[in-house]
Amino acid sequence: MNIRKQAPDTARAGDIIRFQVNVTNNGPSDAFGVIVRDTFPAGLLNPKFTITVNGAARVNSSKVENGIGILNADLPAGPANNIIITATATIAPGFEGVITNRAVAAITGNPDVPSNITNTVVINEPSLVISKAGPANVTAGGDINYVLVVRNSGLSDAKQVVIRDVVPATVTDVSWEPSAAAIQPSPQALPAQGIRCR
Repeated sequence: MNIRKQAPDTARAGDIIRFQVNVTNNGPSDAFGVIVRDTFPAGLLNPKFTITVNGAARVNSSKVENGIGILNADLPAGPANNIIITATATIAPGFEGVITNRAVAAITGNPDVPSNITNTVVINEPSLVISKAGPANVTAGGDINYVLVVRNSGLSDAKQVVIRDVVPATVTDVSWEPSAAAIQPSPQALPAQGIRCR
């Protein structure tokens, strides 16, 4: 048995990642009831996979269960008889680090055959947009209200976001009231809903 796995070197948090597993039988004998398992690492959401069968290979069953893709197949001997598994999942928007993954093929009564290990470096790429609005005219001595809206239009969470607004010296007794959709206004992840400051 031979099992080979491919994955991208880099990916963005919040984006879709794709893995590919190629299983072949290079031995002299046909292989029946081959079990291929591919565990989706933590931080991957909504895992799915599609299967391509070549030659005389045959898939008996397939499923994703508790974050593990499981395939049962028959693989006649010969490189032309192979199965290609293409797995996709969404990387959690707040994920940081490296996604390490490996698949394993097994036949009853024989040692497990692991694939190569893949490592994908996940890059955090938020896209912040800030806007500010205020009145065109105000009476001297009266109140003035500015509204700042900060949004993250990227796929990745924005973390440790600091918002600074330099108020003119002629404006005194300054206070501000932050409000947020889905998060508290503090140095935490900023999702796409944004944060509003008055």
